[in-house]
Amino acid sequence: MKNRHFVYLIAAVTAVSLVGSLNGAAATPAAGTNTVANPPLAGTNAVAAAQPIPQSLFTIPTSKEEGRDPFFPKSDRLLAGSDPGKPAAPTPVFTLVLNGLSGAEGHRLAMINGYTLASGEEGDVPTPAGRVRVRCVTIRNESALVEVAGEKRELHLHQSH
Repeated sequence: MKNRHFVYLIAAVTAVSLVGSLNGAAATPAAGTNTVANPPLAGTNAVAAAQPIPQSLFTIPTSKEEGRDPFFPKSDRLLAGSDPGKPAAPTPVFTLVLNGLSGAEGHRLAMINGYTLASGEEGDVPTPAGRVRVRCVTIRNESALVEVAGEKRELHLHQSH
């Protein structure tokens, strides 16, 4: 029975010394040994110091040396708008043709690119560049005044000789 108590005592001392070293208590080094005590461990619920979140910064390169589009590396589209010496993109040109005029004096109709409009009427007229919103301002004997994208144009009937 004495042996059993002795085993319990050794186990208890070992457990206490193990818990003591985990809590930061440094064990006394044996004489003549060079050891460095471990720093105390941080608690498991310790909150780390708040670090600032880095902000991403994206810049559009002005030359090929500064960078490129990672998805389209051979493209120059990012560089196109950055050169002040280059002219701005041209405004699209809409080809409008007055195909014919019809109707009585009080209610004239103009056929523009195959689409018929009355005076004061708006409509989406087909062009080679796609559909364009056109407003017919007035219809005259040989022409029609229309407004496209804020610009007024006078369309004339073609005279065949």
